[in-house]
Amino acid sequence: MNILVVDDDSDDIVLFTEAFGTIYPNSTIYRASNGMEGLQMAHKILPNIVFLDINMPVMNGRETLLSIRKDSLLKNLTICMLSTTSNRDEIQWCYKAGADGFVIKPPSFQALCISLRNFVQLYLR
Repeated sequence: MNILVVDDDSDDIVLFTEAFGTIYPNSTIYRASNGMEGLQMAHKILPNIVFLDINMPVMNGRETLLSIRKDSLLKNLTICMLSTTSNRDEIQWCYKAGADGFVIKPPSFQALCISLRNFVQLYLR
């Protein structure tokens, strides 16, 4: 399984990579630090799932989500938004714009593993 995580926080990327490696050890994690890099990487690898942070420089997660959904090659990718926000308006906006899921960055490694496993089981049966 090819996973693309787009997040400007290197600590979050390391944590995410470790969590995904724990629950899906045969997966390959690709990383990008902003939406522009994420779009370029998505075109190269066509990932099974894209995890997008919302707040990033250069191109934020909202802009990246919209760009993916307008791109004929990428529009059917499974996309899960990642954020520390629990703002309902933000979450609703993401779903309306085409996100398949929204994971609030959990406070613990174990909670992150559970959230990721639940999302993958729901969308990649």
